[in-house]
Amino acid sequence: CRIKIKVVTAVWCHACLLMKKRIKELMKKNPELNFEMIDLDFDEDKLVGLDVGKILPVYFVYRDDVLVKRFVGEKTIDELEREIHAD
Repeated sequence: CRIKIKVVTAVWCHACLLMKKRIKELMKKNPELNFEMIDLDFDEDKLVGLDVGKILPVYFVYRDDVLVKRFVGEKTIDELEREIHAD
């Protein structure tokens, strides 16, 4: 099962900057995870069809190209892993 996570962030979002660092750590730990970082202000074409909402960062988890989960906010690395791998 291929897992892809789209993460919507913004340069003005403090939690987003913090999470970028944690996501890099998570990618080192789990190289099978495929993260796509999307900037709310600059990647409008990549936001089409995504329910971003008002809280950033927002994560969209896909398994075999099917959206299976959406979650938001600042998370620890352990919380990120739990959210991504939970069914």
